[in-house]
Amino acid sequence: MRNLRVSQGDTEVRFFASEWSEVHQLLPLVNDGETDKKGCYGIILMAETIYSISAQKSLYELIKKCLANPDGAVCMAAKKYYFGVGGGTRQFLSMIEKDGVFASTMVSEVTDGSSNVREVWKLSYK
Repeated sequence: MRNLRVSQGDTEVRFFASEWSEVHQLLPLVNDGETDKKGCYGIILMAETIYSISAQKSLYELIKKCLANPDGAVCMAAKKYYFGVGGGTRQFLSMIEKDGVFASTMVSEVTDGSSNVREVWKLSYK
């Protein structure tokens, strides 16, 4: 936390913990569908968040409530497949594609030949 405090300047930094389906109630900037979406978050960074298939829909709905439209972007780092729980980038990206709101672009793929494939994706409004 020391580096965070030193580099934050005038920016307010806060941390929240909750279920994906409920965390929007804690956040100060959320789109309720009726107001200007530009007041939401310009970037969402997430890593290792899509491992559970059962939680992916709630996470995706949270992203849609919180990401500024039209210029917001999500940077998602995740494994291609999470063994034992069934989630992964393919399942999450399939859900996004079916919804039709976001475009997805692979930024990086990390393969070392001995461990799970890891990917970094950018999601942005179409």
